[in-house]
Amino acid sequence: MSRVPVIYLECTATFRFDHGTGIQRVVRNVIRYFQKLAPMRGFDVVPIYFERGQYYRAPTKPDGSLLSLAEGPNRHSRRLRVRRVLDHLTRSLPGAARDFVAAPSTSPGLARSARAILAPLGHLRRALGPAENRTPVVIAADDILLHVDLSADSGMHARLAALRAQGTFICAIINDLIPLRISEIWPPSFVVNFRLWIDCMIANCDCIFTISRATKGDVERYRNELPATSHPPSQTIEWFHLGHDMDVTDATGTARGPLRDIFAAGVPVLLNVGWLDPRKNQRGLIAALAQLHRRGVRAKLLLVGKKGMDADAVFADIHANPQVARDIHMFHDLTDAELQFAFTHARALVYPSFAEGFGLPLVEALMHRMPVFASDIPVFHEIAGGHAVYFDPFDADLLANILEAYLVRGEYPASMAVAHFHWISWEQSVTRLFDLLQQSLPRKAAA
Repeated sequence: MSRVPVIYLECTATFRFDHGTGIQRVVRNVIRYFQKLAPMRGFDVVPIYFERGQYYRAPTKPDGSLLSLAEGPNRHSRRLRVRRVLDHLTRSLPGAARDFVAAPSTSPGLARSARAILAPLGHLRRALGPAENRTPVVIAADDILLHVDLSADSGMHARLAALRAQGTFICAIINDLIPLRISEIWPPSFVVNFRLWIDCMIANCDCIFTISRATKGDVERYRNELPATSHPPSQTIEWFHLGHDMDVTDATGTARGPLRDIFAAGVPVLLNVGWLDPRKNQRGLIAALAQLHRRGVRAKLLLVGKKGMDADAVFADIHANPQVARDIHMFHDLTDAELQFAFTHARALVYPSFAEGFGLPLVEALMHRMPVFASDIPVFHEIAGGHAVYFDPFDADLLANILEAYLVRGEYPASMAVAHFHWISWEQSVTRLFDLLQQSLPRKAAA
């Protein structure tokens, strides 16, 4: 009986630290639907994570979904505070010291030194704790390795090179190149890690999948900037769109009281969904809201998302506008039902990001038949097309004018009706990814 080839899904970051980011949402859905599709197409599926030069099987729940390592909220808060302190420290350091602090844990630097000092304690903890199965996964020549997650580790390059040498088909999903294109708004340590991962994927992958046509163009341009020997000559780049499965029925009564109260006051509520950080440009949205208040146009702003890298700047802008602050509401922990409630009851979604790899909140808002005001960037046009109204994210006055026209006179100059917007499900999205993967395989493996 012939051996069934295995599709290994690398999901290291989500397995270790599932913070509910957009990328991790993609990871979980790919794992979920690949396990449904693979048996029908003659494959097995195994989620894996990478550690110290080896791949290991990632545990799953009885329903097949990924089981992430549990982290308590206090531990996460400490990790986040330490990371922010190091990021601020890194920005103020000169060249050599900056590189030492920003280096990833797998390269010579502060993180590796700290890990070497603390390693004996980790060995002691493992010796005292229950034994675990740590047998490395053996990936065969006729298997497939798909990197679904973003995991920077300098040891991964050598491991992938060995797999390529034996004939294993290697591919990866790249969500965006934003940390490289606008690196000034990211912590230096993250930019270093991100470039390490991107260059490793481009150097070793037979096929790269991106989550939009716009991101595919970014990856092609970046690859062209690298030396010709930096990627396999037969490497292909394909794109697919992410899916949407949020139930769009009315969610009245499922939200906590403080959230319902925001909508009960009779003041129009503008919704923004996403991490609080410079790339999302909530500061420009707050400036536009302040303009509206000065003109006598009142609206509330509901910010839904976790605190990002420089959320302090957003809070500072709010405190600098006390008259506006009373109409700005934040929630960092909405459930899916509460988020659906917000999409159902808000007057419009305003999405002023400077850059995105996709933009799932646009899809979710339009599926709820909510007007969308979005940055004039290519990927948003690709997703929302003529159903949204676009603006320059660097021009808060223009955004205030557009919102005033909508709130006061009901003007929504989109070329296509919101009611006619449709989008694919997550199952359809991952099915397209699976199709692209099979089409990219060598003929023998695809058969």
